[in-house]
Amino acid sequence: MAMIETEQSSHTSQPLVEVHAPLKIEKQPDTLRIRRINRRLAAAASLLLTGSLGFGAAVDDISQNQELAAASTPSIYSRYEAVEPANNGRATVYMNGFGTINADMLADSIRPGMTEIYDSETWSVNYGTAPLNAGQIADRIIELADKRHVDEIALVGYSAGGDIVLDVNEQLAEKSELAVPLLGLISTPDQMANLRDDQRDQASAFLDVLSRFPLLAYSTPVRFAGEMSLEASQFTAEPADMLDIPATVAENVTAFVETAHEVNERLSSKYSPQTWLMFDQMLAIQNAHAQERIKKISEQTGRLQPTLIYLGTEAPGYDYVVDDDTSGDNICHYASEVGIDCLQYDVPGAVHTRPDLTVEAYTTTLTNARYEVQLALDRAKAAYDAAHPTFRPNLVVGK
Repeated sequence: MAMIETEQSSHTSQPLVEVHAPLKIEKQPDTLRIRRINRRLAAAASLLLTGSLGFGAAVDDISQNQELAAASTPSIYSRYEAVEPANNGRATVYMNGFGTINADMLADSIRPGMTEIYDSETWSVNYGTAPLNAGQIADRIIELADKRHVDEIALVGYSAGGDIVLDVNEQLAEKSELAVPLLGLISTPDQMANLRDDQRDQASAFLDVLSRFPLLAYSTPVRFAGEMSLEASQFTAEPADMLDIPATVAENVTAFVETAHEVNERLSSKYSPQTWLMFDQMLAIQNAHAQERIKKISEQTGRLQPTLIYLGTEAPGYDYVVDDDTSGDNICHYASEVGIDCLQYDVPGAVHTRPDLTVEAYTTTLTNARYEVQLALDRAKAAYDAAHPTFRPNLVVGK
């Protein structure tokens, strides 16, 4: 299978598999409270560390980042051709979730399994330094489809990327004639309420602060402080006893400096997402409206109705970010209510954010689902053909 070197543009069935109860991990309230306190202290210390920038420098930093965001747009590029050349007239577009800048790793991890159920070109969405905009992503898909003579698109999203997929699908329906036979949602929350408790608390705090003070999304020091707060466990060790306090403090200070250096290096990377993008990615979950969007799909006339596939996790793996069992059940329930096929599968060993660790499991799961998926795709195509018969003059009476 050849990898394509192309120029990047400034680039009504019930679930058919057993649903597994989520693995429960008990967390003590005191542990959670201590963790939150440590994060707040880490953020405060980091802001004090960067506070020497001064007001003028802070304003310049925000202004420069706003200009960077305003001048940026998402891009989409083709990474692989279809296995069968005849299938290069269609493409699978991958969109990753929170804290990611592109879908390359996701595409490389899921593509082997996807080719078993929907062989096509493989495209990756690169958010870049642009704010998240589903309309712009749809525009880039339409442009690349026209350039590469593609008339059929499957959309696959991971975590918040699945919520973005539902939004982009809506935009494509409004802006193009592209057929979308398949929507793949992987560990996608159908709403904010179905994030795990700790993750939901962090997300809510993140959204609350940036909603109240939107300019902070463009502040480099604030981003640094936020990253440091997430790494607080690296430098907030507790002493074993009173005599151990001096040594523990010294170790924490050293670890703080080392962590600060690592965070700075990470944030300097071109692969590190900007804060404003992460804010928009989190908003995609808050504004998912999955039930509403799926209902809207069923109301579209003159278009092929897509089949939905939801992939969750299964022991020995665990989704520590999303309650994927509940979200998958909900999404397939929303679909069945409006007559859309939705197939739900659990992937053994899969964990959130790292599909690259279980490529074989994703491939096996999708390969085993091939027959059911093909039946659903054929059923949707037959329904579309019945509603839109091909005009053949030789069959018209009197001709």
